[in-house]
Amino acid sequence: MKTISLNKHYSRRSHLIPFIISLIVSLGLFYIDEGYYNFNYLNQPIHYFLLLVYSTGLTIGVIFTKKFLFKNMAGLDKTLLNYIIGLPIGFIISLGFILFIGLINHLAF
Repeated sequence: MKTISLNKHYSRRSHLIPFIISLIVSLGLFYIDEGYYNFNYLNQPIHYFLLLVYSTGLTIGVIFTKKFLFKNMAGLDKTLLNYIIGLPIGFIISLGFILFIGLINHLAF
């Protein structure tokens, strides 16, 4: 009989909530971007890639703060600080991804 490890299941599930919140924040940033206040730019496939890059970067920032900065805290304080500190760190990571992709594109052509 095969047993299922609950730790792996919990780990995957614990990363899903930060990704969903990061996706919502990214959609909010994309909504107000350029002052158009609409989602018409999502007609182009490249913008879905950029949305995924931003969401992934924000998720990495939140998970980083959760695992390394606030690992000894618990409760609502940990959750609030995790997102207040983690989302700006993730935003910087996302911008780094975008600039790196732009640098590679610039050097390739």
